[in-house]
Amino acid sequence: ECLQARRTLLGNTDPLTLLSVNNLGTVMFAQGDQQGAVALLGEAVASRRRELGALAPATLNSLSNLGNVHRAMGDNVKAVGMLEQALEGRRMAIGSKHIDTLRSMGHLASALYDKGLHEPAEVRKADLDQALSLYREALEGCRCSPFLGDSHPLTLGIMNNLGNLL
Repeated sequence: ECLQARRTLLGNTDPLTLLSVNNLGTVMFAQGDQQGAVALLGEAVASRRRELGALAPATLNSLSNLGNVHRAMGDNVKAVGMLEQALEGRRMAIGSKHIDTLRSMGHLASALYDKGLHEPAEVRKADLDQALSLYREALEGCRCSPFLGDSHPLTLGIMNNLGNLL
């Protein structure tokens, strides 16, 4: 209802409408409607790129969400491509030490790990090596952050995933 009201009152390109598109996409995914989530998050990415720019935090958030949905659906090639774009955009827009960038490193590393499990040996090694490098960079960034540290849930999740890879 909120999305429809915002479309009617504010239009399809208003930032608040696009926030609702993104949020409804994540809710649909959480409820198991993967195709609905892909459609709405795809709309959010395209509209936010056009209206806010490719490096806007909201655009990168929608792109990351869409990449994570593709990963959960088992489409690791699409997931890796989108998560690479989100990470690169965040590095450029907010720097490598920002919590959102560190989280993006973890998301991409996980997608590379998943992708590597289904690849020939030479590709698998490259994917797993890249995942390992990203996990290590993210862990170092989390540990050095005055806001995160060793006991923050993001740090602990990255430690766990790194341990699983090793």
